[in-house]
Amino acid sequence: MSLSTDTSWDSAAASGAVGVLYLIELQFTGGTQRLTNWPVDLQALGQTWLGVGTVCEVGELRESEDGGYQKLDISLTQVKNAYLALALGSVETYQNQPCRIWVALVNASTYQITGAPLLRFAGVMDQVKISRSDAQVGKVTMACQTGAYDVRSNPAALRMTQAQHSARHPGETGFKYINDLIAKPQQWLSKKFQQV
Repeated sequence: MSLSTDTSWDSAAASGAVGVLYLIELQFTGGTQRLTNWPVDLQALGQTWLGVGTVCEVGELRESEDGGYQKLDISLTQVKNAYLALALGSVETYQNQPCRIWVALVNASTYQITGAPLLRFAGVMDQVKISRSDAQVGKVTMACQTGAYDVRSNPAALRMTQAQHSARHPGETGFKYINDLIAKPQQWLSKKFQQV
């Protein structure tokens, strides 16, 4: 999968000294949080993104050719009570709620965003956990996922019936005999066996 970039992004990426920042949008049921890994608050995409050490780290952003399942961890500082409440609170406030991440390049001499930020991840929030390092530094980690079906919440999503198929594609009978094939298995004889 290729990303479309503008000329200012291409020229900034080709230069020797460029910083990278993440713009993270988490849409909780109580409201949307916009965070950045940059040390200060900044204006981008018509919104204010909160900095000052809110985001510790963002997991590896990958491209998938088949559009399959991807998982990404976003770590938040444990200093703020709101993040501890998030981890200890009700999962309905965040689970399966939208999460988007943009990547922007920053000019190392002017500290201004160069080019338009690129949307690199769009998925849903999944689980929150609290961890502590050997240096007794704690963090709250939000696991996000994208792509594929969520089999845990909807296992029937992996199976399609003739009624569902007909609703999407009227007149097609591709799934008409699926139930019979499953309920009444038949033995298929090889051509060699039939010639004996």
